[in-house]
Amino acid sequence: MLRSSDVDHTREVIYRFVHRHPIEPVRPGDGLDAYLNCRRLERISAGYLAFGAETRTHPGELDFYVLQVVLFGTYTVRIGEDEVTAQPGAGVVLSPGADVSTWWSADCGVLSFQVRSVDYREHLEGLLGRPPERELRFEPAMNLSEGRGHDLNVGIVRPLTQRLNHVFGVVGNPVTVRRLEDTLLTGLLRAQPNTYSRELG
Repeated sequence: MLRSSDVDHTREVIYRFVHRHPIEPVRPGDGLDAYLNCRRLERISAGYLAFGAETRTHPGELDFYVLQVVLFGTYTVRIGEDEVTAQPGAGVVLSPGADVSTWWSADCGVLSFQVRSVDYREHLEGLLGRPPERELRFEPAMNLSEGRGHDLNVGIVRPLTQRLNHVFGVVGNPVTVRRLEDTLLTGLLRAQPNTYSRELG
């Protein structure tokens, strides 16, 4: 867990737990009040991140998938030439490949679930019953307040987050961990439009 007002220390910790993540406060004089709480399971890393100040980041080209659920404030992501803005009740799904940069309002807090490309490909192969012939890509903007997005948020994301708050019980049971991860990975594939939505139903 991280709680820090030091920009360099925050960069270092986020790099170690999340990804290379250049961080620049929009107004350096405001300082940070950064908070990071992260849990690593077998295939998924889950974490909550807030900077406590208006901040820009430039993770660059990702080599993983990530579901980001906005809990507080406003979060804007630029993905290549596209831009998505999300507030509470919305989320963002990022796929490997495109250059990513972000803007966080001072009160923004985001819950993230990250999975490596190879692990998601293996999971998708199990669902399809054959190797995927195309790269898995998700539409980035996600509505979590209605439809399948709401079902994913209420039925899977929130309960999983609660379970992670009791981390020792979860980590101590590999079967439970695998089941929780499978549920989230499959749920996201069915809830958010992607290159295999038609085949997965």
